[in-house]
Amino acid sequence: MEHIELTILMPCLNEAETLSTCIDKAKKFLNNENISGEILIADNGSTDGSQKIAEQQGARVVHVPVRGYGAALRSGIQHALGKYVIMGDADDSYDFVNLKAFVQHLREGYQLVMGNRFLGGIQKNAMPFLNRYVGNPLLSFLGRIFFKNSIGDFHCGLRGFDRETMLQLNLRANGMEFASEMVVKASLHQLKIAEVATTLSPDGRSRPSHLQRWRDGWRHLKLLFSLKMQQPKNSFSIPHHVFILITGMIACGFFAVALGKELHWDLVSYHYYIPFSLLHHRWGYDSWPVTYVQMFFNPTIDLLSYFLIHYFPPILATFFLGAIHGINFWLIYSISYLVLTHFKEKQATLIAIMLAMVGMYNPVFLPELGSFMGDNLISLFGLGFILLQLQFLQTYTKTGYVSFLTVFLSGLLLGIGIGLKLTLVYVAIGFVAASLFLSIPFTQKIKILWIAGVGMLLGFIVSCGYWMWFMWVHYHSPFFPFFNGIFKASGFPFYNWHDDKFFPTTLLEKLFYPFYFSKNGKLISELPVIDYRLAVIYIFLLMSAAVLFWRRCLAESLPKNKNIMSQWLIIFFVTGYIAWQFLFSNIRYFSSLQILAPLIIYLLLYYLIGNTLIRRSVLAVICYGIVISVGILGQVRSPVYGKDYFNNTLPDFVRTEKKAMVVMVAPNFSHTLDGLFKTGISSTIDTEEGRLYHRAILQTYLIPSFPKDWQFVGVSTLRRDYLISEDAKKRIQNYSGPLYLLTTGRNMLSFLQLADSLGFHQRGKCGPVLSDRLALSGVESVLLCRVAR
Repeated sequence: MEHIELTILMPCLNEAETLSTCIDKAKKFLNNENISGEILIADNGSTDGSQKIAEQQGARVVHVPVRGYGAALRSGIQHALGKYVIMGDADDSYDFVNLKAFVQHLREGYQLVMGNRFLGGIQKNAMPFLNRYVGNPLLSFLGRIFFKNSIGDFHCGLRGFDRETMLQLNLRANGMEFASEMVVKASLHQLKIAEVATTLSPDGRSRPSHLQRWRDGWRHLKLLFSLKMQQPKNSFSIPHHVFILITGMIACGFFAVALGKELHWDLVSYHYYIPFSLLHHRWGYDSWPVTYVQMFFNPTIDLLSYFLIHYFPPILATFFLGAIHGINFWLIYSISYLVLTHFKEKQATLIAIMLAMVGMYNPVFLPELGSFMGDNLISLFGLGFILLQLQFLQTYTKTGYVSFLTVFLSGLLLGIGIGLKLTLVYVAIGFVAASLFLSIPFTQKIKILWIAGVGMLLGFIVSCGYWMWFMWVHYHSPFFPFFNGIFKASGFPFYNWHDDKFFPTTLLEKLFYPFYFSKNGKLISELPVIDYRLAVIYIFLLMSAAVLFWRRCLAESLPKNKNIMSQWLIIFFVTGYIAWQFLFSNIRYFSSLQILAPLIIYLLLYYLIGNTLIRRSVLAVICYGIVISVGILGQVRSPVYGKDYFNNTLPDFVRTEKKAMVVMVAPNFSHTLDGLFKTGISSTIDTEEGRLYHRAILQTYLIPSFPKDWQFVGVSTLRRDYLISEDAKKRIQNYSGPLYLLTTGRNMLSFLQLADSLGFHQRGKCGPVLSDRLALSGVESVLLCRVAR
C-alpha cells in the first residue's frame, strides 16, 4: 500500500454548495506539490447529498453519528491514514490550494501548525463583527495568559498537526470548543507549535453558519476555565484573584452587549455633549439656561464616554464599558473573601462568588451594565476604598501595625470618587462614623481619620480641582450652581439647590424607609424598582440588637469571633445608609453599598446563627429570594449597534449652511424661574414635571453631527410657559445668520409662536431629524425648521 504523508480533513454537515469546490482545491494542492495524500470527509449526518458529492470527487467519507464539530474531527483524525493531518472547514472560507507553509512546518518537526486569520487577513463579511473584534481576540488572550503560549488565533479552523501526537492528547470535546481544547492541550504538553498567516474569505453557503455565537463562545470560555482549574496548584501561575477579575470583566462585557446599546436620557442630553463642548471650545459658544443644572456637573467621568463613543464601534464601546464595570465583581468578591477567610469559612471562595453575584444583581447595577450613567464607575471607587480599609484592619488585627500608606491610598481613592460625583460623600460619612467606633486607642483613630482625610482632599483636588477652578473663573463659584446660598454667584438664586423629590416625609417613613421603598420603588427612583435587601438588613439589625440586649441581660459573653473588621463594616454600612437617606434618597447614588448588602446580611447571620449548615441554608434562601424579587430600573437600550453610535441623520439642507443658530428646549430641573423671563407663550412641554415626554425633547447629542460653527441656544419652560434668559434673547435677536428651531413635531407650532414673539417667522419647509434614540423614545417626529425676520 502506498505511503500517505498527508490527510486533508474536512468536517461536513450539509455542505453540498461548497464541498466540491473545497475538494477540487485540495486535490490541486496535492498534485501541484506532488504530495502523497488523501482527502477525508468526516460527515456529521448530512441530508443534502454531501456524501455522494464527496465520493464522486474521489474523497474518502467517514460517517460520524455523534453530532458536533469536535466529534466529526476526532473521528476524522482516528480514521486518517496520513502521517500529518491538515483540517479545514468545507464552506470554502479557507483556500486549500495554499497549504504549502503548513506542510513545510510539519516536515521541520512542528507538531501543531496553527493558521492565523488576523495575520493573513479577514475579508469583508467573512467574520461577524463581534466575533472578529471581541470574541476571538478575548478568548485567544485568555488562552495565552492561562496556558503560556503565543498563539494569536485560537479558533482558526485551518490547522495542521502530527496525527500520532494529536491522538496522544486524548481530545474529548464534541462541539466548537474542540478548537480551543486542541491548542490548550498542545500547550500543556509543550508541543512544538508554529503559526502561519491565513486568509479568511466569506463562505460560499446560502444558509446560516452552524456557529452559534453566544452558546459556542460560552463553551470555549467554560473549557478554558475548566482546563485551567484542572492544572496542579503549583502550575497555576495566575493568582485566583486575577482569574476572578478577568472572568468578571469578560462576562460583564458580553452581558452588556447582550443588553443592547444604551441611549438613556442622561447620555443623549449631557454625558456625551459636555465633554464634546469642552474639547471643542463650545463653552460659552452655546447658551443654556442655568435651570439645566446637569450642564454644570464635573465632566471628568464623561470623558470616558466621549472617548469610547467617538473612537470605537458601538458594540466595542459597550463591551469595554461593561468590562470596566465588571471590576466591581472582583472588588466585592475580594471584600467578601477577605471577611470570610478571616472567619475561617471553609467554602470562602464559593460563598464570596455568590455574594458578589447577588450584590451586582440589583435594580441599578444590572441595567446600567455597559451604560454611560456613571453609577457603576463611581462604585469602583467606593468599593476600592472599602477593600483597602479592610486590608488595613486585617493587618492591624494580626500585627497591631497601622499601615498609614494603606489608609492614605484608601482616602485618595475615595476622594477621587467624590470629586467625580459628589453624591459619593455618604461613603466618607460612613467611614468617619465607623472609624470613631473602632475598638482601638483614640489617638490611633484620630491619626487614621487625619491621614485618610489628607488622601481624600488630594484625591478630590485631582479629579475635581480643575473643574472647580473652571467654574470659579466663569461664575465665581467652585460648585456653581450648587451651594449658591454660600457662594452667592450671579445668574442663580442665592439658595442651596438640591433634588429633594425622593426624601421621606413623615416620621414613620424616616424611621422605616427601607420597608416603604421596598414595596414602592418610585419613592427612591423616577422609575419603579423592587429590592428587598435593605429591608432584610433592617430586620436582621433589629434582631441582632434584641439578641445583644438579651445576652447583656443574661451576662453572656459575646461571640469569640467578634472582630473589628465586621464591626467596622456594619457600622460603616448603617451610618452610610443614614447619610444617603437624609442627603439624597435616590437609589442610583447608593450603588456602592447596595452591592455590599449581601455581605452585610452574611455578617448579621453569622452573629445570629451559630450552626454553619443552618446559617448557609438561610443565607442561600435569602439570596435566592432577593434575586427572584428584584425589579430592575428601566433603561433605554437598542439591539441595533451599527457603525455609528447614535446613527444621526440630519436634513439635507443642513449641509448648505456653514454657520447658523439653533434654538431648542432645555429642562428646568430647579423648578423655578432662576434668571429666566416668561414669554407668555404656552408649550406642549412641561420640562418641570414631564419626567418622560420631555426626555425626547433635548437633542444635545445631535450637536456634534452639525457643522462645527453652528450655535445652539436653549430655552426652558415652567408649567408649560416658555422661559428665556436675557442672554439667550439677546443672542437670538442679534443673530444675523440663518436661524432654526429644533423640537418635536407636536411642539413645533408653539415653538413657532415663540419665534414670532421674538420677531421671527417660518421660512421654507421643515426637515426631519432621525436617530436610534428617537426611534426608541416613541416621539412621533423631531423637526428642524428655518425661521427668519
